[in-house]
Amino acid sequence: MEYRELCEIFRTYERSKPTHHLTAYITFSPESFASDTNYSERERTYIISSDNKAFQPDKGGYSVFGSCLDGKSDPCLRLDRYMAEEHGGKNGWIIEDCCLVGWLVSTFQAWRDYPEELKEQQLYYSHTEALDAMMQKLCEKGGLDMNTMKFKYSIQQGRVRDDDCWLDATHATL
Repeated sequence: MEYRELCEIFRTYERSKPTHHLTAYITFSPESFASDTNYSERERTYIISSDNKAFQPDKGGYSVFGSCLDGKSDPCLRLDRYMAEEHGGKNGWIIEDCCLVGWLVSTFQAWRDYPEELKEQQLYYSHTEALDAMMQKLCEKGGLDMNTMKFKYSIQQGRVRDDDCWLDATHATL
């Protein structure tokens, strides 16, 4: 999608004062970087959130922060200063592509026979929403305490495993 479309989606969503924020990837064209180095797509892609002043109404400033997907460079770069479509000017970074990020609850395996509705795949627009929905269903059906399950999830870095079941959440791009 184009950046202006992404901005409109973010701004419309943020006007509703959501409890969770949307996430997107912005990939810049290779020509944006004046260098002899050929940057991979991952090195040219940044993850941003709708939780930036540029997308939220009634903010006292304007900024778009993002982090490079390579995990090594630019952990929290103020992108609006570099982007040609923002404040980067005619020599700014040119956007090649944008996409929303969704979180897909992709795996649920039960050692007992839980109902099929627990096994359906669903897409959420924040990791927190996906995790909360997944754990809520699991806890309701299994008679488990949600706070205990969230604690287990946090200390086991994204997975919950106990004697009865295990679950995992991954992400997908749109």
